[in-house]
This record gives sequence, C-alpha cells and structure tokens, in this order.
Amino acid sequence: MSKQQAVKLVLENINMLDEAYAFIEEELEPTIFGVIDEVVKDFVEQELDSTKGVFNFHENEINFTIPLWETEKNEQSPSWKNSLARYILISEKVLKENEGNQFWLTTLFSNQKDRMAFVFYPCWGNEKIKQTKHKWKTFLKNQNEAFPQLQALGFKFYPDDLCWYLPIKPLDVQQVIACYEEDNLEDAMGPIQDALNTLLEGHQYFLKIIENAKHKENF
Repeated sequence: MSKQQAVKLVLENINMLDEAYAFIEEELEPTIFGVIDEVVKDFVEQELDSTKGVFNFHENEINFTIPLWETEKNEQSPSWKNSLARYILISEKVLKENEGNQFWLTTLFSNQKDRMAFVFYPCWGNEKIKQTKHKWKTFLKNQNEAFPQLQALGFKFYPDDLCWYLPIKPLDVQQVIACYEEDNLEDAMGPIQDALNTLLEGHQYFLKIIENAKHKENF
C-alpha cells in the first residue's frame, strides 16, 4: 500500500479508529484467542493425555507439557525449572526478534511480516538434563539430522534458541467472519487443528530426543 493510499484509508475512517481499537482489544482478540485456547486445551487433554499447562493466550500464554516431562509436581506454568520440555504458541517474529505486530490478531491471518507457530522447547537448563548451551546446541543439531522426519513434517530447527517451530497457516478471513456471525468460531480453526495434528505426528520424535538427552554420553 502506498503512502497516498494509506493516508486516504486512515483519514476516511478516522472516526472509527478508537472504536476499532477498543473492539479489537475488548471483543475480537479475546473471543478468537479464547476459542484457540479451548481447541489447544482439548487437544492436549485428548491426544497428549495431559492437563499440564496454561491455556489463556490473550491474558497470559499457551504453554503446555506432558506428565512424562515433569520434574516437579506443581500448578505453575511449565518452565525449564519444572519440565524437561514444553510446547508453546508464539509468533515466528517474537521467537526470532522478540518483537511482534501491534495486534496478535493480525498474525493469525495472512501477513507478510509474521505468522503464528507452535514451538517445541527442550528445557536445557533443567537439572535432570543440564548441560552447557554449546553442548546442547551440538546435541540438538545432531538430533535434527537424526530425525529428518521433523523437517518433512514442516518443523523448522532454530539453533539460536535451541528449539523447533512449526509455522501455522493463516486463518481464512471470510470463514472467520461467517463463523463469528453464526457463533461457531471453532469451525474456522482448521489451520490450528491441522498444526496440532502435525505436532502430534512430530511428538514421537520429540519424545525420543528428550529420552536421548537423559544420557550424558550423547553430549
């Protein structure tokens, strides 16, 4: 969009800006991400047989683990202190640059600047599998080569942050609009469901990676 087009668009709708901002913050983002919270939570409970996590993206985060990876029994959010590994929902730009879009909502839809992703984080600082960051980076590079299935599934290895991430395809704008009008937004969450199904396929390899990390001779 050119500057001239942007000026025309903004000024012609200037009276709507405050109202639109409030609607996004107070209604649209909480509603859409609330549905995503439930979709992910149901998946974790049904497919990973786990209730360990936080499922409140708009107010906090989506961050979950499985009982097998817990090293401390508590009600806290999964972290490197209490888990061997965890999954989170974040955007690719936040993962790599620690900076995202003005609205998380825009990252859910077709966006040239950013996209949402599920991230698998081995908790390399956990006492049960603690090694230096350099050793972990070498270990994970070797694991990435040992399991080419992950790349085939669409997971991207990101050695800078010692993790793998799975980009999520954008939601369909028109389908979201239609489902919002029908009060049935879950039907518009196909890309989220697809990504979760892919995560489930990759989970078997992540289980093996964490199992390998328990043996010091692998470092």
